[in-house]
Amino acid sequence: MKKPISNGLNQPFTGPWYALIQPRPFPGSEYDLTAACGLTLCQPRKGFRFTHDALLLYSVLTAGASSVLEIGSGCGILSLLYAGKNPESRVTGVDILEVNARLAGYNAQINGLSNVSFLHRDIRLFHPDRLYGLIFSNPPYRRAGTGRLSPSAHKNAALYDSSLDMDALFSAAERLLSPQGAFFMIIWKGRQDEMVMSAGKQGLFPFELTLFKGEKESHHAFVAAGFSRSKGLCRYVVKDKETWAEQARCLMNTDEERKGL
Repeated sequence: MKKPISNGLNQPFTGPWYALIQPRPFPGSEYDLTAACGLTLCQPRKGFRFTHDALLLYSVLTAGASSVLEIGSGCGILSLLYAGKNPESRVTGVDILEVNARLAGYNAQINGLSNVSFLHRDIRLFHPDRLYGLIFSNPPYRRAGTGRLSPSAHKNAALYDSSLDMDALFSAAERLLSPQGAFFMIIWKGRQDEMVMSAGKQGLFPFELTLFKGEKESHHAFVAAGFSRSKGLCRYVVKDKETWAEQARCLMNTDEERKGL
């Protein structure tokens, strides 16, 4: 039996062979490689790492959009998953942190995905030459000025909306969305009303709300929402913790389709 090839980060390498001969810009002392969802992901050891809420948002996205934008791409997992499952789509991820844009670009490279790119931009100042049929975002959940700050500036940027609050997020989404396009996001259940109100200010209305319940009533629940410019009936879906957690585990550990997520 052959030994796994070392990737220099103390884990077996699962990406394409050609990534082994290319320079690795993220040192193993600060970053590691994780096999997840059929991808190989480079992530910071001590900074913010992707969590299950990214998979919950991915589970509700509409497939097959030709032009796709992610606002706040982080390590790139959402854009990478979408690009991998929709090879005809052109996916762009934008992040306000330069290190995140470089990291996501590296992850696209080692996974051999050529239909996705990542940019270091402030979305409020982002003016591309096209509109997008699908936009999605997994934004910071906490309002600036609440809770205890982390010693890690990287984590704080991912957790607190200092750089992009709810109103600014929907303003950007509305400006960049095509007339028939859809915008998806996920947030804590406690901010659902604020989310819908912010969307309405920009002329965006929910057509689907999916509640991912916590283990107990007192535990945090998540709401994934789809918005469009059309005001009409809204589909409401509820998933209990046991159901969605098992589906997320299947996605984490398989190269196959979403297993009903």
